[in-house]
Amino acid sequence: ACDNGKGYIYKVAAGAIKETLDCAKVPGDTCKLTDTRAATAEQAGLYTKLAKNSGSNCTVARYAIFATKGNTEVVELVCSDGSGAIGMFPATGKGTVLDCGHALVAGYKCTLGKPDYSALTADLRKFDKKECTVSSVGQPLKATDGTIRLEVACSDGLPGYMISFTDPQTPKEAVGCAFAGNCTLPTNKAKGKS
Repeated sequence: ACDNGKGYIYKVAAGAIKETLDCAKVPGDTCKLTDTRAATAEQAGLYTKLAKNSGSNCTVARYAIFATKGNTEVVELVCSDGSGAIGMFPATGKGTVLDCGHALVAGYKCTLGKPDYSALTADLRKFDKKECTVSSVGQPLKATDGTIRLEVACSDGLPGYMISFTDPQTPKEAVGCAFAGNCTLPTNKAKGKS
């Protein structure tokens, strides 16, 4: 425990520090000498700042840390309105915050906050698919051309679409499930087939 209220766990092997864990980023009862509530609140404030610097309006209420990829910290964020997002924050430079729908395309799944699929609905509008408001999503699939395909269902119960992405934020095309194949959500399966 440190004088400034922060705390760390050091994993030591053969007299050398092998790993450092910040008490603000480990499960609640792991650190015994540090007030993790204060550390967690401070860390949520930091993630709010990083999210805002990335162009997001998320005021972080809760968070969970994914495994670090290189020098990028990946964090599941729960915003004060209850919506979920995934933040990817490099050690230097501007980060990225993805809504739960686009996070699936990047390989992450929101589990803590409520998913907001309005950005996927906006993607469909780019392809003149104005009748569909996205209500749920399937598992992302990698296509042979390297794009990621994400199945979406519509709130009206009519068949949805398969949206192809060149990267997590760039939709390439949207094809109706009747023509796309590989659609598995209940409202998207072709009628008369099982």
